Amino acid sequence: MDYFKNNPTTTFKDFDNWFMGIQEGSDGGDPFDIHDYDGVQVQKQKLPGRNAFYNAFPKNGTAGMESSEVYKLVGGHMFQENMDPSSNYQNACAIRVSRGLNYSGKPIPVFRNKNGQQKSEKGSDGLNYILDASSLLAYMLKAYSDTPPLHLKNKTAQEYEKALNGKWGIYIMVPKADGTFTASGHADFFSQSGCLSACYFNKAAEIYFWELK
Repeated sequence: MDYFKNNPTTTFKDFDNWFMGIQEGSDGGDPFDIHDYDGVQVQKQKLPGRNAFYNAFPKNGTAGMESSEVYKLVGGHMFQENMDPSSNYQNACAIRVSRGLNYSGKPIPVFRNKNGQQKSEKGSDGLNYILDASSLLAYMLKAYSDTPPLHLKNKTAQEYEKALNGKWGIYIMVPKADGTFTASGHADFFSQSGCLSACYFNKAAEIYFWELK
């Protein structure tokens, strides 16, 4: 493969993480439009520490926890819905990041768009979890507006990877509008060389990245 000839230090594991991840399914979210949240006010937060967020992020070893296990972990109505394979409660990426925030001292409030549609649900722990990637992105831009993210747009997959390599932080991808990505986006923890679940660089139209220290 030409990519490996041109990038001889890249492992097959990294290549799979960056470009070949298996999609988790629908998250029930709408395509991202920040104007859907015009006028919505949330309490401003400072970013969590890197270690605190990483430790709170649901994992199996050093990989993102499987979706079904995440839903079982957070419990409540979300877990009940996940057991119905026809529901939109199959993708857990936003819930993983929500868990990381909630348990690193940055609890998420009830979150609604400008039309009053609630985009979060309570888990069995009584904490709020945002359900889809596009709503999580809107929340992050609102709550962490004093810490603007690195914003990458219309880059090649290789350019996205090079821009993030060596960094640690919260990663949210907005997919290309070609219908080949089944969720409203993807949220994850980026750990130096890749996402704990998958990055889907080849599916990304935009990436928002909050580096954690």
